[in-house]
Amino acid sequence: MIVFQKNFYKYTASLAISLIGSEAFKFASSLYIYRITEDFWLVTILYLLIQFPTIIVYLFSSKIVAKFTKISDKAILFICDLISILFLITLIPMFFLIKNSYIFSILLISISSIVGFVHSFRFIYIRNIVYFIANNDSQMWKTNIGSSFATSVGFVLSPILTYFIYQNLSFHYLIIFNCLTYLLSGFLYLLLKTNKEKTVFSEEETKTSEKISEKPHKKWIFVLSSSMIIGIFLYPRASGLPQIFNLLPNFSIETWGFYLNILFSVSSLISSLIQFKLKKIKQIKMSWVVSVISIANLVWLLGLILVKNQSINLILFMIFSSIQQILFSLFISQYYSLTYELFDKDVFHKQNGISLSFRIILSSLVRILLTYFATISALYAFIAYFLIILICAILLLIFQPKLKKVVLN
Repeated sequence: MIVFQKNFYKYTASLAISLIGSEAFKFASSLYIYRITEDFWLVTILYLLIQFPTIIVYLFSSKIVAKFTKISDKAILFICDLISILFLITLIPMFFLIKNSYIFSILLISISSIVGFVHSFRFIYIRNIVYFIANNDSQMWKTNIGSSFATSVGFVLSPILTYFIYQNLSFHYLIIFNCLTYLLSGFLYLLLKTNKEKTVFSEEETKTSEKISEKPHKKWIFVLSSSMIIGIFLYPRASGLPQIFNLLPNFSIETWGFYLNILFSVSSLISSLIQFKLKKIKQIKMSWVVSVISIANLVWLLGLILVKNQSINLILFMIFSSIQQILFSLFISQYYSLTYELFDKDVFHKQNGISLSFRIILSSLVRILLTYFATISALYAFIAYFLIILICAILLLIFQPKLKKVVLN
């Protein structure tokens, strides 16, 4: 238990540190590109190309994991961080030498895409190493809650640091800062003490689990619907953020964008802390969680349509998006834990690769569609966003699996 606790803290800290750097850099890059080009499409392309090349890695994730069995997961995670640093460093001379804003933006997007490709390997092994540091279901669930907590911490601190660096220092300092976070994260992964063999989660299956295994299409619809929600949920605070401020021209995206990101990240952190306090985690109906998310989105959308006061619209967006973020953090930690139980360890990476590829392809197409709608009217983009979340919520209501209760130690 002591070994697991130490691993848990190192694993969680490493995730948080790397996210602080990568999210700060990603968010600042989108703002910087928009500031020097004022081009919605370039911001959308940035977020798309960070994800799109990773499809190849995710599709072959099971073969990749099987291929590199002689190298430990923690060593691969360290190597991925070093490779990311090497590519990011090349941006520093480009920043000083290239004066054309569009050329630099394209190069920034290209390097970000390569780093995103490297991160796809990293993500596979972040998921895979859970098998080697958790010894039972309870520890697995706690690790995934820790992952959610680390993500929340990363999202809380990254906009604060981004705001400080972006407002007071040159953009290249963000590149250096990101490199330092990757270096520290990589060393923390090397300090993990891992088991020699993978842990089998939920080896003793319940009757409910047997029933689910007889109808695999149900768990696949559940996984793909959930994956789709994860893929597009952050749209309003990522590539859709400039479109929100296009509807609220009285407020500056370069100021309020940071405030909103901090608010949403704090909401996510609160959700993670609540999960840590719960000793008994029931397999909640995630479909209900997504339904409430849809309702919160609808209320804000109706306010945007019916209320003409921009200050009120901003307040409504802040309130209901915070509620959504609290629920989404709960949803995502539950979802990742359920996937370990729904699928055997021998096929886990196959389903993980398929669901991630599905998420990237479909969410990328959706982002392109939403950006097209935004060129006509930003309101159309958010109506379409709401409808997609609603459809996924309906699918989860129908195909939500029921699994056993888990007690955290």
